Amino acid sequence: VCRAGDYLSIRVRDTGVGIPAKEVVRLFDPFFQVGTGVQRNFQGTGLGLAVVQNIIEQHGGTIHADSRPGEGATFTLYLPVNEQQKEQQG
Repeated sequence: VCRAGDYLSIRVRDTGVGIPAKEVVRLFDPFFQVGTGVQRNFQGTGLGLAVVQNIIEQHGGTIHADSRPGEGATFTLYLPVNEQQKEQQG
């Protein structure tokens, strides 16, 4: 977590299998599931990141994903700091 101007920047990174570029652009689409070819014991609904994006946007923020196969993924969230939220509401 760090401050980036009027926003807090929160970065979450993993070292998993990564996500192909053509699928990164769809990560936040409702019901989208990445087809990595890796068999999972549990299949999700594909709603998690869509819900996360909606909550972040409701708070005036944004979320971005960056990934490359074999290198994991990085998700960066930007949320306005409290002072900015108070100005917008006032």
